[in-house]
Amino acid sequence: MSRPLHLFVFCYDVAKDSARARLADLLLEQLTRVQKSVFEGHLTGDEARKLAMRAANHLGEDDSLRVYCITQAGRQASLA
Repeated sequence: MSRPLHLFVFCYDVAKDSARARLADLLLEQLTRVQKSVFEGHLTGDEARKLAMRAANHLGEDDSLRVYCITQAGRQASLA
């Protein structure tokens, strides 16, 4: 049985240009860029956790990464 794919949204705020570029390149391997620092894609929970852990390696002390999981019910209730 396959695991459900949910829409995951990754958003970041990274101060250092080089770290920000590396993080964007990493996220582009599995996600689609929808804004400069916002990426989204359909992943399993395990895939999203692994990607978030890899992404965290590019964060400095004052940087942030937020990951949101949007289920099918959430997508149906969304306006966009």
